[in-house]
Amino acid sequence: MEKRFFRRVNITHGICTFAQDDVFTGIIENISLGGLFVRTDKEVAVGDKVQLNISLSHDSMNIHIVANGIAMRVGNKGVAFKFDNLATHDFWTLQSFIHYVEG
Repeated sequence: MEKRFFRRVNITHGICTFAQDDVFTGIIENISLGGLFVRTDKEVAVGDKVQLNISLSHDSMNIHIVANGIAMRVGNKGVAFKFDNLATHDFWTLQSFIHYVEG
């Protein structure tokens, strides 16, 4: 099995909203610097591009990121998105959050 380039961390307090003909909300199960898995009933097609509004919290740290994502895998009652051109500031904010969660 191929090793991931970015380590994923499990999230217990994460919400993601995205729009595709309508606005949908899902629960973030895990996230990395490369993408995230969102548990949602909304079915999207692999390859669909959507804007992701990501809200994460852990203890006293809260972040909000808006990023473009591409649906890479659909199944297990959710969608795996790959970030598409994550802004530099958001990349570093997310890296700090992941480090904080792992700490």
